[in-house]
Amino acid sequence: MKVLLVLLVVVAAAYGGAIPKLFAPMNGRIIGGTQATPGEFPMIVSLKYMGSHRCGGGILTTTHILTAAHCVDGISASGLEVWAAAHNQAIQEPDQQRIPASGFVMHPSWNPNSIDGDVAIITLSRPLMPHDKVASISIPAQGHEPSGAVKNIGWGLTSNGGSVSNVLMKVDITLKTRQECQSIYQFINPITAGMVCAGGTTAAGSCNGDSGSPLLCGPETSRYVCGVVSWGIGGQCGAPQYPSVFANPAHYSNWIVQNAPGTVVAN
Repeated sequence: MKVLLVLLVVVAAAYGGAIPKLFAPMNGRIIGGTQATPGEFPMIVSLKYMGSHRCGGGILTTTHILTAAHCVDGISASGLEVWAAAHNQAIQEPDQQRIPASGFVMHPSWNPNSIDGDVAIITLSRPLMPHDKVASISIPAQGHEPSGAVKNIGWGLTSNGGSVSNVLMKVDITLKTRQECQSIYQFINPITAGMVCAGGTTAAGSCNGDSGSPLLCGPETSRYVCGVVSWGIGGQCGAPQYPSVFANPAHYSNWIVQNAPGTVVAN
């Protein structure tokens, strides 16, 4: 109950008003970033619910999208639509592909109180069409521990309490060790094997709207998704002392492959 009360106070919801006890956990913007080039990140999609941007997601296969469980918890697949090849997610762009979801599955360990198990897979009603602005991304093998510099991407607020950025943003941050992250959040929320943390030495990282977006590891030519934007401290987006927290795909790799056949495992 103590954890729940803390999160209700400090965490922002990604649900536009609802209280998911998460940072919305990250319903917002990329902090300290710059605008991406159209088509620079062909693996990311905008998830629309009832016509409004709700979260981001990463393309696993032509029919499967990886996102955060809190992005789909409590909603109906009938109102969910995936926009691929989107740069400005607020307008109709020539290369955009808009495909309704046919369903989704959340990880069985998903816990909205601890925010553990925060991964889900969306199944599309029809396959994405081949395009240079649409590409799948691989996941790490079960148990893999990522480290080093990573690329944080997403749509959302432009500052804590600020306005939404309609165009895709990007920022370079660095993964923290699990011990360091556990030390930072020990009195706020447990950091489990299903989570990874990343941040910068200056204001940089995820915020509210970025939920579900992929955190990218590896060189540009062989990137893989090593995190799914999950949660953080409300009002402290990008704060160096509070790194962003991501669901750890490597911890759920076997489940992802089982539920999204055709997913490529990177290592």
